[in-house]
Amino acid sequence: MSLSHKFFSSAKKTPNHSHCYFSTFLSFFIMVLFHNNNGIALKTSARVGASFIPHPKLKGVFAGSGSDGMNHPQIVNAVLDLANTKERNQTNVLYLGTATYDLPAPKRKQTIRFIEQGCKVQSLDIANSVPYDSAAVKSMVEQSHVIIVSGGNTLYAVDRWRQVGLDILLRQAMHQGVVLTGGSAGAICWFDGGHSDSMDPDSFKSAME
Repeated sequence: MSLSHKFFSSAKKTPNHSHCYFSTFLSFFIMVLFHNNNGIALKTSARVGASFIPHPKLKGVFAGSGSDGMNHPQIVNAVLDLANTKERNQTNVLYLGTATYDLPAPKRKQTIRFIEQGCKVQSLDIANSVPYDSAAVKSMVEQSHVIIVSGGNTLYAVDRWRQVGLDILLRQAMHQGVVLTGGSAGAICWFDGGHSDSMDPDSFKSAME
C-alpha cells in the first residue's frame, strides 16, 4: 500500500496463488487479496518488470463500484469473513468518506449492510476540517477490524489523508492485519497506480451535493 499519486497503472493476476484473485460478480469488479504461505507477487505497469510483494498481513476486498459494491451483501460477507471476529457485533468498522467529502448519503449506502450485520460503524470525517484530537483519531484506526473507504475523488482523499497524517495510520493498520476495503476510489487508493477520473468535475464536491 503506497497511497501515491500515480493513478495510471493496472494489476494482473499472477498464477499459482489461490488467495490472490480477480472475479466478476454481477456488474462489479471485485478483488480479494491477502497473503498466503506461498507469497504473492503482482506486477504493475507503473514499474515495468517490478514485482509487488504485499505485506504478510495485507487483507483486502476491492470492488469496482463504491456505492453499489459496498452495498452488496456478498461483498460485505467477504469483508467480514476476512475480519474473522468471533461475532459480527464485535466487529469495529471505520468508514472514511473523504473521497465523497463526508456527505451523508454515500456514507449510509456504503455502511448500511455492515450495520444490518450488527457491526459497530464509526466514521472519521476529515474532508472539511482537521481533527482536533489526534490521539482519538489514532485510537479509532487502531481499534478497527475493517476500514472502508468510499468511492469518489481519489486524489482529493489521498491528498487530504497526507495533510492530516492519516496515510501513516492507514499503513500501520494494514501491518496489523486490518481488512482494507472499498469500491472505485475506495479500491484504487490502496495501490501505487491505477486509472482515475479525479480531475472530472463530476467527482467534485459541488457535483455530489
